[in-house]
Amino acid sequence: MTNHRETIIIWVDSDPNVYHSSRLLRAQNWRVVCFNETSDALKALNDGDLHAKNIHCIITSMMERNGRKERGCINGLEMIDEMKKIWRQMNINPSPLTAVISLTADIEKCKAHGVDIVIHGDHTKLQHEVIDQLTKHLKNPNRIILIGIAGPSGCGKTTYSNHLAEYLQSPFPPITLDRFFKEPISIDHPVLGRVKNLEQPETIDINAFLTLLNDVKNQRERSNVVVIVEGFLLFALSDDVTSMFDIRIFLNSTQDRCRMQLKNSLNGTII
Repeated sequence: MTNHRETIIIWVDSDPNVYHSSRLLRAQNWRVVCFNETSDALKALNDGDLHAKNIHCIITSMMERNGRKERGCINGLEMIDEMKKIWRQMNINPSPLTAVISLTADIEKCKAHGVDIVIHGDHTKLQHEVIDQLTKHLKNPNRIILIGIAGPSGCGKTTYSNHLAEYLQSPFPPITLDRFFKEPISIDHPVLGRVKNLEQPETIDINAFLTLLNDVKNQRERSNVVVIVEGFLLFALSDDVTSMFDIRIFLNSTQDRCRMQLKNSLNGTII
């Protein structure tokens, strides 16, 4: 039996007897707090009735039946997304282990929301899986440290990111926001007139970028790992993106220097 008295597990299910199903988790001396409504669980977290730092696991069913959508109630996956925002806003890493138990659970859809465990209706199997993964996590807590580097084009973000990743012995190459550019849009340039431009918030697939950052943050097989992310608009996309970073760096430079660096990198082509 493990002994983590400050470990809280949230279990949300419309079944009023769900607490009795949690006996294996409670046998670990973990505190299991059950809710029948997603809104009640979120309220308890937002109101401070539950200490976010002590919550290590969130379990939910899909919470999609009984006309919930028509009544304006969010489902289990939407609740997980909202709870993860709370952890990001409070800079608590890593976010809790997440699990979905439902006969109607779509595994791919659950994984797209960053769910760690998906079980089709077997409460015993679910609890054994949670106990296994959560015990490993509590014995060896992981922390993925995201360092964001922003600054104007040509200021040296890519060069600095590569050097920093090497110096901090990051196992991953720096992630560049450029990978998420979509089609350029037309803008009015004060000198060049009407031009095509990629470096605008509208040209970036923000949802895909945020999904990648969440996936990186939620990696549980690694601990105390630094991941570097660089991009011109990195801190101007959304509060959700900005709050993901544990350390934020902005590189400044002169216009002439940036233009010179861009000219060199593009083999003499000035943009």
